[in-house]
Amino acid sequence: MVKLTTIRAAGNAPPPPPPPGPVDDDGSSTKQRVKRWAPRGKTGCVTCRRRKVRCDEAKPICGNCVATRRYCGGPYYQDSAQASDVVRNVAAVVIPRLRDTAPRSVRPTNHRGWEIAPDGWDVVEAFEYLGLYTIPHSTEMDVMATRPAVPVALAAYPGCVNSESFLARVIADRIVWVSCCQRTALSPSTAHGTKDLWFKFYDLIQKHLGQLNYDLTHHILCLGGWRAHFDGYFALLNMFGIPKRIPKENPVFLDMLRSMTVNAVIGNSVTRIDRQMHSIYDFDDAELVNIFGQTCFTPFPCPKALFAEIAAINRLRLAATTSNLAALLPSVNALFRRINAFQPGTWKDTAEFEIPRTPEVVLVARIFQLAVSLYGVLALGLEHADAGAPPSWPDQTAAAAELITLLRKTLRSPKCVSVMTWPCAVAGVAVADGPEAGRKLVGEILARIDADVLAYGIAAHTTERLRAFWLAKKTGWEECWGGFYLLW
Repeated sequence: MVKLTTIRAAGNAPPPPPPPGPVDDDGSSTKQRVKRWAPRGKTGCVTCRRRKVRCDEAKPICGNCVATRRYCGGPYYQDSAQASDVVRNVAAVVIPRLRDTAPRSVRPTNHRGWEIAPDGWDVVEAFEYLGLYTIPHSTEMDVMATRPAVPVALAAYPGCVNSESFLARVIADRIVWVSCCQRTALSPSTAHGTKDLWFKFYDLIQKHLGQLNYDLTHHILCLGGWRAHFDGYFALLNMFGIPKRIPKENPVFLDMLRSMTVNAVIGNSVTRIDRQMHSIYDFDDAELVNIFGQTCFTPFPCPKALFAEIAAINRLRLAATTSNLAALLPSVNALFRRINAFQPGTWKDTAEFEIPRTPEVVLVARIFQLAVSLYGVLALGLEHADAGAPPSWPDQTAAAAELITLLRKTLRSPKCVSVMTWPCAVAGVAVADGPEAGRKLVGEILARIDADVLAYGIAAHTTERLRAFWLAKKTGWEECWGGFYLLW
């Protein structure tokens, strides 16, 4: 009985599967392997496409490049249908493409498979990063942009491209970008290759400091630090008559000239009188406006007419230390009349350069008008003026309330928020003895600005000064600020 049951159970077993295909005499399969077809991706990083491997498209560095310690060229914008025209135009002109610059024959690998970059490849990677990330991000956050940015040709950078300071600056920007994207601490880490970036940054800074030490011991101009740098720069401008005759052939020189000038003027506005940079006062207001007004200065999109009044208020502050304010009243009255005469709504029609016709531009112009007006009241000590003040003088309470209302609207637009550091500095002093909601809003906007990867802590420095000022229960402009510092 047992044997019969066993036989019946075995009979119910399924038959063995058929062979997978034709076999040779030796038993091996002769079935041909079919290659699976799939469309080629168009958004992988440049490095993975060159290596012909699938990219996981992780941002800002893909997993393949992290695992193989290769430079991640970022998204392949040239073939991507979703790439913006701004990025495509910038990348095509500013940087040479990786595949055109260094074919595989000039990028050998060692026994570990790591790539050995040829001489000068770090500069190519630096421009690759600037073209793919930094420049497009700056253009995207430009509230005054009317068209895609016009890239500057590499030939405009005279011979100093391979300097340690340039490479350190680009690597520092990439470290900040990677840390912000991954929400990791800004410190050496093995995550996403930042540890190697930090070591490279340290090496470049060490070389740069060596050159700086040489300059400190061989050039007397550098002994005064940053102040000597600014003073020497403006002295050279005066020597060659630059403010009266500005050369327009070199766009890099023009950007540096305007950057230094705006830094000096705006930096003096938030600096105590006894710590200001006085070399900028060697230029009159017409010369400063000529430097500022070639085009709209996008990091500080203040209308040219209002920028001239900031420089004028700086001079009045300096003059008030040696003379009676009553002797300056005619100049003060004329200053406020000029500020009140500015029309934000018609700025785009009267400016010497093209301005986008968007509501954001009118909002920014009105905010700067209120901020300049309040700066004149606070910096010249007119906040306690009696009721008999001239009608051209603004009312501090009303102007501060309107400024806070307009600043709240900028939270809806990242482009507007990114240029609000100086108006927030003025508003922070104006609402020192006002409602708590105003101070909270100023702190929120400054925190939003500092969260951007290209803010570099300037807004955070402004926040620290304002918080100390608020805690001290002070209200005077001179009591808030200390030494010179950059504000954008």
